[in-house]
Amino acid sequence: MKKTALFLSIVLLLLNGCKKKYEDNFEYKIVNKKICAVKNRVVEKANHINWLFLEVRNSLGDVVSGNLQVDKNTKEYLFCSDLNEFKKEVGEGFIQSDISIELDNTSSVQEYNFRNYSCIFADSVKLNLSQSDSSKSCT
Repeated sequence: MKKTALFLSIVLLLLNGCKKKYEDNFEYKIVNKKICAVKNRVVEKANHINWLFLEVRNSLGDVVSGNLQVDKNTKEYLFCSDLNEFKKEVGEGFIQSDISIELDNTSSVQEYNFRNYSCIFADSVKLNLSQSDSSKSCT
């Protein structure tokens, strides 16, 4: 019994040790009236995306992406969403977008947290800002 528990503990420790976590930024791009999250090199090199979770917050820190419809079946982008629907869902002003994603590589599983700061207005968008620039540009 003790040997089994020890063996399971070692296996869990090794599996957890193989999962690496990273943080980085990502970029949005407007394509054919859609807003798309651009895949970076790390994502493109991965064998498989195990899961992807998107969360968009407004300037008050409220999650405003609960009903956001995204298309994840695209080769070039992590996801795309109709720009007008995106604007309607998240509202105007500052937004902070976070993407949590797990990538399956040949020898390891890596978890990434990607972040983007942007400003959404009725007649325009300012994408891919630094955190400090977003507070100035969104007022």
